[in-house]
Amino acid sequence: TIEFLDKKELGLANGVRIGMGRVGILAAGVILILSDYLGWPGAYTAAAGILAVLGIVCLYAPKELSFGVRKPLTLGSEFAGILRRPRAFALVLLFLLGTLWLINNATHWSTQIEGFWWYAFVIAGALMALSFARQRPSRSAQDNEAKLTEGPMFGALMEMLQRPYIIPVIVFVLIFKLGDSSMGFMVKPFWVDAGFSATQIGLVSVNLGLILSITGGIAGGWFTDRVGIFKALWILGLFQALSNLGYVWAASALPLASSGAPMLAEYKFILYGASAFESFTGGLGTAAFLAFLMAIVNKQHSATEYAILSSVFALSRQLAGYASGFGAHYMGYAHYFLLTFFLSFPAYVFLPWVKKMLGYAEQQKDWGQG
Repeated sequence: TIEFLDKKELGLANGVRIGMGRVGILAAGVILILSDYLGWPGAYTAAAGILAVLGIVCLYAPKELSFGVRKPLTLGSEFAGILRRPRAFALVLLFLLGTLWLINNATHWSTQIEGFWWYAFVIAGALMALSFARQRPSRSAQDNEAKLTEGPMFGALMEMLQRPYIIPVIVFVLIFKLGDSSMGFMVKPFWVDAGFSATQIGLVSVNLGLILSITGGIAGGWFTDRVGIFKALWILGLFQALSNLGYVWAASALPLASSGAPMLAEYKFILYGASAFESFTGGLGTAAFLAFLMAIVNKQHSATEYAILSSVFALSRQLAGYASGFGAHYMGYAHYFLLTFFLSFPAYVFLPWVKKMLGYAEQQKDWGQG
């Protein structure tokens, strides 16, 4: 997507890409339903058939573009160079620890090693001390920086961190969808606590929500291409934030199931409406956000740089997930959802640097940006 498309096409392309990802989720649900009729062997056979068809489609996908690049450093030379630069080494350690945390959050493998994180931070501290001990004054700091950008493993990260405006842009990536993520983790528990059945949750919040998310992604992509990435970011970000107020209204109006109050039709209408609006606007904001990430990467390192920026966003999402349960428990759903509305706006402070970064990326002719 990044290598073949012009910057003005990234919005709709991301909308379609988001939609196809959601279609994959719907397909998984269909296969799960088929398991009731075909049994698990039949369901797995159907899944294998889908994978086989997709594999054939991949054979006809356009080949990756070839960029003329300089011969990179060896892996050993790269590590030696980074180790002699404490600032660069600290960034690499932070990146590796963050990656470990994300992997562990999904697999929980660290529970097999008692005190794993204590060991990890002690080792990181020892390596940091070694880096300061091995620090040497460079005859040409600029040449040394240039060499680090040619490294096979962290070269793209080093090159990205040397760009102007990159620190405020990374903060923007970290918190742009903070309000949306903070609320998203507590939507399903709220449905359950409000007394809605699994069927109602699956039909409205999941299935209808996926369809509306696909629609929102395509609409947001079209709007992004029409008005530009920067303008789409802050406009669609406002719609994304406003959807949180729908859940504030729902949480204020609906009694929890524990109160014993009957489930009135108007309560269903309120929550269904809030869910539909949130799903649609979530797709709107995501299309513009992903188009922005793609627009600021160097096409010569597109996969690595996009993965780095995506992992920054994933980190904030995981942190929001941990905090959301405590927030809803101690504040109550209505007050917590209102808090998530306000969490959508700190990112707007960094919009001036976002605009500058988009302009900087557009001026880099050697990036291959259209």
